[in-house]
Amino acid sequence: MIRKNTAAAIVMAAMVLAGGAAARAQSETLPGVAAEIDPRVRAEFEPFMSAAGVLAARIDGARANGAPRHVIRPLVEGVLQAQGAPFAISIALEPNGFGDKDLAFVDAGPENNRNGRYAADFSLTDAGGIHIQANEMTPASGSEYWYDPILAAGSCELMSPLLYPVGGNETPTLAAACPLMADGKAFGVVALDFSYEDLVIDLNTWKLPRPGAIYLITSRHEWATSPNLAAIGYSISDRRAGAEEAEIAFVYGQYRDAGKVGVAAWEAPIEMPNGDNYLVYLTPFRFKGASEAWTLIISLSADAANSN
Repeated sequence: MIRKNTAAAIVMAAMVLAGGAAARAQSETLPGVAAEIDPRVRAEFEPFMSAAGVLAARIDGARANGAPRHVIRPLVEGVLQAQGAPFAISIALEPNGFGDKDLAFVDAGPENNRNGRYAADFSLTDAGGIHIQANEMTPASGSEYWYDPILAAGSCELMSPLLYPVGGNETPTLAAACPLMADGKAFGVVALDFSYEDLVIDLNTWKLPRPGAIYLITSRHEWATSPNLAAIGYSISDRRAGAEEAEIAFVYGQYRDAGKVGVAAWEAPIEMPNGDNYLVYLTPFRFKGASEAWTLIISLSADAANSN
């Protein structure tokens, strides 16, 4: 198993792959496969990143122009009702964050919570309407997932993936979140929740040149896609993700420890739990509008290459 080697040997193996000409010929296909996958992944995520950024900019502009807070609701609803829209949008402002006083908005509509703070979850109903639920901005409401990190970072990001019940099914979902900014300081956050189930299916059925698999790992080192649906949302260090994911995670850990995440592509051989030899290719993946890089990983069978 590759785990028995030293870190130095692993790095050397990534640079000078054993296995002769056949293995080297195989490695040459991996950047090409990654280039083919790239636009499919972007097509799934970047429209939501763009929509989150546009909505945040419109809310920023409304605040800068001295508009009252009630103009936020139609802006949010317009995005939610657009074609190819997210299934939910969460928005919250800092206390007194729109240049007004929250106390004036206690019990003043569903988008204001019990303290008068503008904080609400907007979602589409089965009938095509919009449901609005005030958000009390407590840990139980999930604010530490989508609000706190974006407010602190001051930049747009894709949040951690989740398996979320949509239409009665556990569905891979993400949130594209952006800060609301005034005078260089964040005064709130908007987050668009969307399903990316179609992408997971496409990557898991992608026609690869040899037996293998495709994975996406977030900037927070979590499984975003995997042939094992149950792994989605887990940290790469969590063994519940599965045996094959553990082997891929080990290579990713070496890649991360070598300082390559978000910087450069990397290749390494690996032995899977069933004894098959694979070549793993890792490359940074940056989304337009996001400041942090994900990692695209492709594993291809080296045994299949050598047997041809």
